[in-house]
Amino acid sequence: GTYRERVDLRDKAGIAANWITFQAFGDGPVILDGSDPALLATGQNRWSVYSGSVYRTALSYTPANYLAIDGLRAYHHPSLSSLVTGIPGIPAGWVYDGGFLYVRTKDRSDPDQHVIQVAQKTHGFELGNSHYIRITGFTIQYYGEAGIRLQGEETNIWLEENALQNNRFGIRKGGRGGSCYTIQRNTITDTEVSSWPWDKVKKTEHEAAGVALFAIDQGAVVRDNTVSGYFDGIQINYWPPALGYNFDSDVYRNTITDCGDDATELEGSNQTNIRFWDNRMTRCY
Repeated sequence: GTYRERVDLRDKAGIAANWITFQAFGDGPVILDGSDPALLATGQNRWSVYSGSVYRTALSYTPANYLAIDGLRAYHHPSLSSLVTGIPGIPAGWVYDGGFLYVRTKDRSDPDQHVIQVAQKTHGFELGNSHYIRITGFTIQYYGEAGIRLQGEETNIWLEENALQNNRFGIRKGGRGGSCYTIQRNTITDTEVSSWPWDKVKKTEHEAAGVALFAIDQGAVVRDNTVSGYFDGIQINYWPPALGYNFDSDVYRNTITDCGDDATELEGSNQTNIRFWDNRMTRCY
């Protein structure tokens, strides 16, 4: 089934002999979906022309930094005037302003003819100071910050065999500290970003990664994942490059394709004993 919710695992912990496991169960996919169901149906006649090919509809909340049209990501413009003017090389876009959602579709047609996936929630799974937790088998989609968010100070986290699609980040760790992360056999995808002009993505919210591990203490294993369509593929970094983070990690047998910038970023801090091998990278900047 499809569950439109956020799973809060902050300050939750198992033990070495008894992990907490979240596992998809049943005869069909188990989907966590952060999008607003009210905008998924076509033919509602809820959109009106604002200017040229820009349409608008009333919306009572601020979207969470992600919108797709028929499953393809649209560019979040910095202002309504930017959306109306447009950016060469970026056909579809959106902005929220003054209680209205404004959208231009890729073919400039009425959004009422399309499925509009607007992120209403920020995270699918959210962890922080969490220990001995395993998440496996889920489809996680349309979250405005990250499909799986790690806030820092976690230990012994296994994320495996999930499909993370159409999220701002696939898996993102922030904060400082944490050790023993295993991220394996996941498929992590976004759309459209790699086709947009590089300078219109850099230093915007679209500059994100499939896997981003920031300022871990030690012990990340990132292996056998497929990552595609993000600005960056896999990151293990810390900025500014102070010493003391990102020791003893392995990145191997991953397939990384169609990134707008770097397939991998293993930089910042002292990055001692980082092993990187047998990864396949194609069509990255």
